[in-house]
Amino acid sequence: MTENDVREIRALISFLTQKEIAERYGVAPSRISRIKRRKNWAWLTEMEDAA
Repeated sequence: MTENDVREIRALISFLTQKEIAERYGVAPSRISRIKRRKNWAWLTEMEDAA
């Protein structure tokens, strides 16, 4: 998974379910949950998201 994937996932969370996003990226829904809660990729800040 890349930084760009995580940025896209964070954007999609408002529009799709975690299950739908997980299927799109071929990962478990729990991985999407951890990205959403910033348990993974926490260092990828909002400022970097906007860049």
